Amino acid sequence: MHVAMPSNASWVYERGSAAAPGDPTGWKPVQLVPENARAGRGGLPIAINANENQAIWIEIDIDRSRQPGVYHGTIEIEADGSRRMLPVELEVFTFALPDDNSMHAMLFYTSDQPELYHGRNLDAAYHRLAHRHRVELVDAYNEQTIPKVWGRFSGADFTAAHGYQGPGEGVGNVLAPRTFYGAGRDFEDRSSAWARSDAWMTLLHDKLPRAITFLYMPDEPRQAEYAHILKLADNIHSNPGPGRALPIFVTHSYVEALDPAIDIWCSGPKGFRLDRVATERARGREYWFYNGGRPEGGAITIDAPATDPRATIWMAFKHDVRVYFYWHSVHWRHNSQKQGERNQNVWAESITFDNRKQPYKPIDDQGYIHGDGVLIYPGEDQLHPEEDRGVPGPIATIQLANFRRGLEDHQYLTLARKLGLGDVVDDAIRSIVPRVFSDAGERVSFPETGDPYEAARVKLAHAIEGAAQRSQTPRVSVPVLFDTPEADKILSTMEIFPPDNPWNEDISNRPVDPNSAAIIGSIGADAPLGYNLDMNFVIVPPDQPRVPVKITEYPAESDPGPFPIPPNAPIENWPLSRNEDRGALPKPGVTLEQFQREGTGDRHLILVDPGNGRLQEFWQARRTDAGWEASQASTFDLTSNHLRPERWTSADAAGLPIFPAIVRYDEVAQGMVKHAMRVTVRRTRQEYVYPARHFASTHTETNLPRMGERLRLRKDFDTSGFPPDARAILEGLKRYGMLVADNGSDWLMSIAPDRRFQGLESLARVKGSDFEVIVPTGPNEGPRAKAPAARARRRSEPPRSGGVERARVGVGPHAQ
Repeated sequence: MHVAMPSNASWVYERGSAAAPGDPTGWKPVQLVPENARAGRGGLPIAINANENQAIWIEIDIDRSRQPGVYHGTIEIEADGSRRMLPVELEVFTFALPDDNSMHAMLFYTSDQPELYHGRNLDAAYHRLAHRHRVELVDAYNEQTIPKVWGRFSGADFTAAHGYQGPGEGVGNVLAPRTFYGAGRDFEDRSSAWARSDAWMTLLHDKLPRAITFLYMPDEPRQAEYAHILKLADNIHSNPGPGRALPIFVTHSYVEALDPAIDIWCSGPKGFRLDRVATERARGREYWFYNGGRPEGGAITIDAPATDPRATIWMAFKHDVRVYFYWHSVHWRHNSQKQGERNQNVWAESITFDNRKQPYKPIDDQGYIHGDGVLIYPGEDQLHPEEDRGVPGPIATIQLANFRRGLEDHQYLTLARKLGLGDVVDDAIRSIVPRVFSDAGERVSFPETGDPYEAARVKLAHAIEGAAQRSQTPRVSVPVLFDTPEADKILSTMEIFPPDNPWNEDISNRPVDPNSAAIIGSIGADAPLGYNLDMNFVIVPPDQPRVPVKITEYPAESDPGPFPIPPNAPIENWPLSRNEDRGALPKPGVTLEQFQREGTGDRHLILVDPGNGRLQEFWQARRTDAGWEASQASTFDLTSNHLRPERWTSADAAGLPIFPAIVRYDEVAQGMVKHAMRVTVRRTRQEYVYPARHFASTHTETNLPRMGERLRLRKDFDTSGFPPDARAILEGLKRYGMLVADNGSDWLMSIAPDRRFQGLESLARVKGSDFEVIVPTGPNEGPRAKAPAARARRRSEPPRSGGVERARVGVGPHAQ
């Protein structure tokens, strides 16, 4: 598009200042028109006049099955009867970016404007475009509207069955604001506010526990509106019910007058004062930012460099911002302050925010901005037929594509940090965003062309790949069963949860719980340490076909499918015969296929997916003529410390994963089990402790262990006389301990049913009195205290004990 004069809005940039773009006028790349558009309107072939240039943007999606390496090809260009061949080199690395975003970008969107220009509702297409760009289009939701678009949040809308292809396939949105651009009428009086917030937060807790929600206060409020905001916030914070946890959100930099009210501050870059941000986060509040403004941040306009949105996301990574907000994505119909025709010809006119000619406003407050609020353009245009591109859906912009690239960069940075590549991450940050927000100088500190960003990304990619190659994790191409040398090679080099995860935490120096002796006595001080050869698993390739699973008992506390269950998926206890529940063991002569269908007990099924960093676990899984079914299904991200929602169960009663606790042969062969292990006890307390999320008991005696209670083998226990496999387990119990994970027989550990173990019967020489209960670390303590951690919102966490909780009833270790 052609920009005749620079934007005139001080909050974007000051014209003529050192922070202003160096080349704001002339022809600027904006819309990324697809090749199937109308001829003469961006579609191929393209007519280019002499002495003119035409930019071409080429998207290349690499599917996960593509082998890594360097690919060579050519682009053939034909013009004026001659052909030119341009060489292309494409490097595919050994790792893939996760489907889940590492931060969230929310862009305001309303259906009415696409309906006006297209002549019909195309919400599904617009949300698919946004999902491919790793952003979310947002507006207000309530208990009635969100079920109508449930596929948007479950991930069903972003599957091949609904025409979606791209990153995040099957992954749902997480941003679910209760209101937008104001609080509406539902929260004006206390009784209504209590009822509506309770209903909303209960719905999210039950149906969408990952959701990020808030109550939007009057937008960019002036002082005259502060009293109203304080009233609205008090209506929520005074609620004794679950609605109390609904966060109060305001688009304003910190102001003391609103201090009692706000849970989420969201300022522009110019109001993002790093000292105040740190103070607010230390108090348990969140601090986001929105839009842009040079030199503190990028300017999201046509006349600013197209890479400014990319710099915006780098700023978010550097300063740990969880959510970025842009005020509009389809601002084609101007708001009421526009004088004259409000339905803008956005394909022909670059100015999309126009404050000029307003009555009773001084001339210096009558600004205009090129491309403001327009990140997506209509592929059809009923209002301006001459501009119709003939594309039955949305068309992205180079600005939106740079947001996506920034969000991809964010994932590179996040992966590198998780791999311990702190120096590489710091170097990248210094090269791209050395001074932003309140640290900014007179000029922008970030690059204004794409090359430095690409150089930083390539450096990060090579560092990530190098770290991965050092681990030498073999590629998984077919399902691999747990008791094979192939599984040993994969598992011995695989990182199961981050190093600072509770399962990987060294607790050898943690203090002993003052009530340790009494808790040990309740389990049995003289009872021997036992084990079940029960918990098997299968390692699946990243492209393992997914199948639906019918959830029969806990659908509300299960994660959605489909799941990568291979034909050789083993059921708990296969193939050996050592379990407290004799009825759950495979009968002589029974094949795996038969055992998938027959038998009783807990019937755990565990799928390990290293390529996608996922773990899926099922309780009471069974194969039927109609397909797979299970009583409960849980999915865990092996690359993060994210827990299940509060009071949600899992395939284990404690709401914990099982796989990281299993004693495996590859570990004992290396001399020590280097993670916490899993133990069952008959009687537990009606409480749970981090990292557990659920209890399954009605007992309240303080001498009983809680779910998640951590027990450690005493340091002075002599392991020298034990066989090697047993000694490897006992040394691990000294350093990492074991977590109470389920109800069952006392002192029973879970060990993989692997024929290669030897000498495990010697574990019976260890007694309950050889253990001690420790004081565990919390979510932001121990090794996690050193890393950036998401602060809990004020008033948002329900209590971790007390109340009435469902307990599973029936045969097996879940029952009590």
